Order: sequence, then structure tokens, then C-alpha cells
Amino acid sequence: MDYYLNITDPKNEPDWFDWYLSIRDDEGFVLPNPNGGIFFCNDQEILDDPFSSATLRNCQESWLYNAINPYTSQYEAISYPDDPELLPFNQTSCDAFPTCQLEWLNISNNPFSDDDTSGAVVYNEESVRNVCGNDYNDAASNCNTNVDCPSGFSYECPEGLDCFANVPCPEINEEGCGLFFDYCRQLNPQLNQCQRFWDVCRRDLNASYSYWQYPLPSCTDSETVPEGDIVTCPAEWLVEEDNPYEVGENEACYSFFDFCREEVSTSIFNSSEYPIDYCEGNPSMTCKEDWLYEEVSPYSDESNNPDPACDRFWNHCRDQLITEYPRWYWPLPGIPTSFELMPGESLLYVLVLYAHLQLTILLFLVRLLLFGYPK
Repeated sequence: MDYYLNITDPKNEPDWFDWYLSIRDDEGFVLPNPNGGIFFCNDQEILDDPFSSATLRNCQESWLYNAINPYTSQYEAISYPDDPELLPFNQTSCDAFPTCQLEWLNISNNPFSDDDTSGAVVYNEESVRNVCGNDYNDAASNCNTNVDCPSGFSYECPEGLDCFANVPCPEINEEGCGLFFDYCRQLNPQLNQCQRFWDVCRRDLNASYSYWQYPLPSCTDSETVPEGDIVTCPAEWLVEEDNPYEVGENEACYSFFDFCREEVSTSIFNSSEYPIDYCEGNPSMTCKEDWLYEEVSPYSDESNNPDPACDRFWNHCRDQLITEYPRWYWPLPGIPTSFELMPGESLLYVLVLYAHLQLTILLFLVRLLLFGYPK
């Protein structure tokens, strides 16, 4: 019993962890010619090498610690180049989109300059229109990217947003915005793919394991342990036939319960049935001295008193004894006499006995000579 109660929570990786790490990026970020190519994620902070050209083709453990995509803010922080000497940006502008737009990463055709805009985002170029937003300032500053609500009613807006009427929008400069679109996609295509692939990893994880947590928290169950965390296997779990926890509701306790059950199944109990049956119903029983006299278990199926629980424990005691003291012997022999310790002890014993007999006869004859026969 003490063995079981001392099993501690190893806080292993969740069951889904290896599956998550196996998700692979086989698409990459594609840039058209003349700067064409397929680029995969390269995050030098994760690689811990500022000069590494290695790519991250699988979902990363470090990404599990991020509640939101860490690459999105990096990308959206890129602003229109304001260098007065940088051609051709110094000859045009893109006031409608002062920073890189996230949606541009998922379209290949330039919505501002390509003749073929199939599949690309189509922007409303009306200067004043009805726009959805968190508030008026949000609608005005993002009027070219937020959803329109032509009717003027909020039911056309995504949940949580309201419709704001007559919002003035900057005119879209197709030349400048077309240049800026290409600039955003080509500036760091490896980091762009990190942003896209992070979303893929999180989307697949949420879809397959919506309950996921990382790292796994400590197991807590107020019904089993009223206060604090469950850090060692509780005795209460031994009376459960099946795992009482749902993986989607309490993954930490679900995993720890299974770990405790596996440890018990491979220990001296070797049990797959619960609650566990103890020898004589005593979970605190220790190995008995009487068992040392037995060559085989007195509780086996072939005995007159078969008892699986005691038979299991008897064999465990015998296995431990043989392991720790392979030359064990019982009962121990008594303390040897001086005759037993001397060489030739049998012959010496006969000689002593013979000398004693001769001495007895001699004493009898002396008495007979001195006193005669007794009358």
C-alpha cells in the first residue's frame, strides 16, 4: 500500500503532444516570379541561432505557450516605407493601408495591380460608406478592411460589431498599395510562413483536442483531496473500476489516474481488477516469518487453501528475499559446540567417551580393593 501511495505525478506530456509535433508544413509560402520560390518558417529565436537557415517544418512546442499568434503582430507592425530616397515608394503612397494587412498573406494575386484578381480580396473604393466596427474610430481607421453594412443595420456585421454609417475612407491608390502589397509579402517570406503555419497548428489542435492545456496543470479534485493538488496516487482511486474523469473536463487527473493504474498493474499487485484484493484483507500486511518455512506458496491454486491475493503477496516476499539475499537460509543453525568446530570431531568424541569409560572402571576397581564388595 505504501508503494502505491508514494507514486508521484510525473506530469508527462499530454497524449496529444506527439501528434501535435508531427503536424508538418508541406505547402510553404509561395512567391511568384521574378522573386519566386517556396519558403518555409524560419524563426531564429526558436532555432537559437541568428545565422541558421534551417526551417521549421513541424509544429513547435514553444508555440503552445502562446495564446495568440506571436507572428501576427510582427507582420502587422510593418508600415509603408517612408524613406524619401527609396524608389518607387517615395513616388507614391498607400494611405488606405498604412500597415501590412494580415489577409494579404493568404492571397497570391495582387488585388491592386494584377489583371487576374480571381480569388483575391476585392476592396470597396467608395469614399463614404457604411462600415462595421467596434466603435466609430475602428470603423473609420479600418474602413477598407472591415466588413461593409450597406443597409446601415448591424445584423450585417459579424457578431460583436456594430454598423456605422457614412464613414469616410481614404481613396485607394492602386499603384502605391500594389507596391506595398508586394513589399509586405516579399520582405520576410520565411517569417510570413511562420505566421501562417502557426495558425494551421493551432487550428488543427483546437479542432482535434478542444480541451487541450499545456503544460498540463496539477491534478485537482476537491472530492478526493478537499484542499490542494493531488501529487501522489490517492487510496480512493483503488476502489474505482474505471477512470472517473473525462479527458475533456479534467485532463490532468485523467492522465494521472491512468498512470497510477499502470504502475499498480506492473507492481506486486499485478492487478487488472479493482478494487484490489489484499491478503487477509489487510493492505498494511508485511511478510510473515512462517512463510520462510515454506518451499512453495501455501496459497497457490494447488494448495488446500487457495487465495490469489495471499499467493501474490507470498511470491512477492519470496522474490524480494531472493533478490536481496540470494544465499538466504532458514532456520538458522544453532551455535556450534567446541567439538563441532574441531577437525575430526567424530573420532575425538569416541576417544573421549572411551577414556571416560576407562576412568569409571578404574575408580570402581580401586574402591573394590579398598573397601571390598559391598554387603
